Amino acid sequence: MLKLPFGFLFLLCSAAPCVAQNEVPPLVDLSVEPVYAMVDQPPEYPGGQTALRNYLLRNMVLPDKLDRTVIAGTVKVRFVVDRNGNVRDPKVIFSLHPDVDGEALRLIGTMPLWQPGHLRNKAVNVMYVLPITFGG
Repeated sequence: MLKLPFGFLFLLCSAAPCVAQNEVPPLVDLSVEPVYAMVDQPPEYPGGQTALRNYLLRNMVLPDKLDRTVIAGTVKVRFVVDRNGNVRDPKVIFSLHPDVDGEALRLIGTMPLWQPGHLRNKAVNVMYVLPITFGG
């Protein structure tokens, strides 16, 4: 039931970075602060949806041992964009293959800071689901 809002968040991705390049924000304790599924303004990847797609395509690396004609499909990764724009706690929620899942997690883990989501004009922690398509 909660998967539908997450899917819509992916479609709303566009933004500019919210933190200066040299600034390192403190990590948010997700065990203490709430994580929202629906917010007034969802988190946004710097540069928008096109920049996110380009980042994924440019940085995607699959092990040579995989048969690219067989391993094709979509891995869905759930993560939190915290109130400082950090991508936190990525988890595969729809698996394709262990090696491909690992690459999806690596891609998520190396993303730059996002513009955080907002609820009532306040930056908050937001759950986000990103489908990553691996071609065949």
